[in-house]
Amino acid sequence: MKSTTVRGKKRNGEIHNQYIIIGTEPFFADHTIQEFKKRLQVDESFDLDTFYASESSVDEILQKLYLMPFSSSRRLVVVKNLEDLDYTALEKFATLINASASHNCLILTFTIGKDNAKHARVAKKLPALFTNAQPMIYEKKTKKIRKYIAQRSARAHISLSESMLQYLEDEFSNDITGLENELEKIENYCAEAGVMKLTNMQDLAKGLSDFSKYQVVNAFLDGRRETLQYFEELLPYLKSDAEMVYALTQGLLYRAQRSRKQRKVVTEILAQMSKVDQKVKGGSHFGDLMLELLFLRYAPVFRKGAFYG
Repeated sequence: MKSTTVRGKKRNGEIHNQYIIIGTEPFFADHTIQEFKKRLQVDESFDLDTFYASESSVDEILQKLYLMPFSSSRRLVVVKNLEDLDYTALEKFATLINASASHNCLILTFTIGKDNAKHARVAKKLPALFTNAQPMIYEKKTKKIRKYIAQRSARAHISLSESMLQYLEDEFSNDITGLENELEKIENYCAEAGVMKLTNMQDLAKGLSDFSKYQVVNAFLDGRRETLQYFEELLPYLKSDAEMVYALTQGLLYRAQRSRKQRKVVTEILAQMSKVDQKVKGGSHFGDLMLELLFLRYAPVFRKGAFYG
């Protein structure tokens, strides 16, 4: 069975009842699902259901699949992460799905893990396993990546030179999801900084990769003096201080689980984090300052040889 695309089906107006999206990047599956939503004009409040294969029973899925649409021409039922099922469970699932006579639209997704030979072997069998589903197979192709960068940049009214396109293509050709996040941050940066040169782009990419939220968290929990510096360099790329609050909370909880002797001080810091979180969610403009004060006060507590919390 030949693979197909939504674009191809748009030409003759035909949309099948079942599709299975196979690829190495969840981004492509999500992008395709969005296309189907637009094509079917699905009312997401009433006629869209999303399931995860390992967390949902076939009965639940079929019940929604046979339900009549409320305000759309057809319901859209999405089942993600078929790769989480073992092959026996996948075969049983396929048998029941193949027997479905629903005229709603069912989309299945299977993501092939990086360097996962088992996923790759199973992926090849899927078109024969799901006999009624149209396979949509996404493989990494340089031309597609470059086209996506160009289209996304044009939509955001960002003019990227050939050298910039080449740089992004080289850096993120193996990480489409990372590329999506990178382009979103570049859009935010451009809105504030204006036109960028290639050197600016390289500095930006380095900053985004080297000074991630969790690098700040790790520096803080190690008591390193660079914590505040890392945080300051990360600030321009944060959409909200809430991102940093969440990352810190996760890191602190993990530390509390690993180290009993540090639970007391971690509990104290979490209480302070709760206050910061409330202020940030309340729209306070002093979130940055409160986080900086927290880093200054508590980073020395975790410093090697100086634990006295």
